[in-house]
Amino acid sequence: MDFTFSCPGCGQHISANATQCGTQATCPTCSAPFEVPYLDRFEENEDRSGKEATRPCPMCGEQILAVAKKCRHCGEYLDGSIAPSKPHGIHSYDQVPWYRRSGVNSAFVLLGLVTGVSLIITTIVLLTGDIYYNKLDKDGMLKKWSVANKVVAVILLLSWIGFISIVGFSPFRASVPSIPVPGLSRLSTSELQDQVRDNISATWAKDPTMQNARVISFSLIQKEANEYDGLLSAEVNGTPVQMAVDVTYDGQTFMWKMRQ
Repeated sequence: MDFTFSCPGCGQHISANATQCGTQATCPTCSAPFEVPYLDRFEENEDRSGKEATRPCPMCGEQILAVAKKCRHCGEYLDGSIAPSKPHGIHSYDQVPWYRRSGVNSAFVLLGLVTGVSLIITTIVLLTGDIYYNKLDKDGMLKKWSVANKVVAVILLLSWIGFISIVGFSPFRASVPSIPVPGLSRLSTSELQDQVRDNISATWAKDPTMQNARVISFSLIQKEANEYDGLLSAEVNGTPVQMAVDVTYDGQTFMWKMRQ
């Protein structure tokens, strides 16, 4: 014989049969353990009360059983007990800041293959928290970028840095052939300084990899008769750099070379 009774924890109606009386079970709604009541006791209680007493939930106002310990509508515990722990996380994509959304950071990664700057932004976001998809997992929480996603972003950033170090800064390891200096008299150190600075700028202007480079300042001091030490301050792709420059000048031609 099948019969229906109410969960003593949340009031959820549960079906059972006579063979299950006296056995232990768990409520599928609130997970509270209970004993399936014996049929004669259940029928006696039903005959005595006629109808189970109800009361409004103090939290949401919906009708619940008077003996309920948890509201089956809003899920609040009514007897002061502590609710079972739930996994922490974010339930709504609206709660996620724009810079922690998967779509934004995926675009940053793709854009970073060209500029690299957005890759740096995504890496900083990854190192300071999670990035979220607009999808829920089985616990009702927003899914996050996996460890594999984070590793790929970091590898791309390191690859970009390596590429810039090898290609973007290659002119700093270059030298130029001897350049004739017009005029009969030997140039002063300040005049030679201007000549070398202008020649470095002209060399970079012809190099496609140095389109975003510019000389900020250049100073030169003479250390021996035909040898000079130079210090170059420049900006490459928005990054300030300083490099030592070796300059030789025999009174007729000069040659400069970035020091390794």
